[in-house]
Amino acid sequence: GHKRIVQEIRALGYEVYLAVDEFSWSKRTLARLLRRRIVNMSVADQWDTYVFPNAIPINIAMAEDLARLRQLLPNQAVYLAVGSDVVRNASAYRPGATGGAAVFDHIVFSREETDQLPPLETVIRGKLEVLQLPPFFDSVSSSRIREYVDKNLDISMLVDPIVQNFIYRRGLYLRTLQYKMVLQP
Repeated sequence: GHKRIVQEIRALGYEVYLAVDEFSWSKRTLARLLRRRIVNMSVADQWDTYVFPNAIPINIAMAEDLARLRQLLPNQAVYLAVGSDVVRNASAYRPGATGGAAVFDHIVFSREETDQLPPLETVIRGKLEVLQLPPFFDSVSSSRIREYVDKNLDISMLVDPIVQNFIYRRGLYLRTLQYKMVLQP
């Protein structure tokens, strides 16, 4: 799904820089360095697509980090590409977030939302371009990969073959308990 997003953005003529965030408490994600490795493998065949340097962390909820991002790409239009669910839920888009992500230009990938929510234009104050992925790609997620691995189903339609082999060889995306078990005598 994310690779298809990269391809859609590239088709619009943009260079793409991918940032791998630290983690998400709610998603039980893999370690960041493992995810960076998977991202590198996934986009190795994509022109003008780069993984953002590990030594320069950018947190879109931090005004200082976003200012640094603008400094790193002077005289260039900088767009943030996010899912509409991120705009609706991430702290970086809360009203009154000074210097936050909402002031940047955005490419937003619309995801099916059941609630009647205010339009994205009321949140994003920069230029806004809304795109829609084909339904299949919209449903590809790490949760779905985890579910398929747990059920011993084929994930070749969800990830590149090299990534599939990497996941299987290392036993990744297996669901594990979120909390450690308490040992008893």
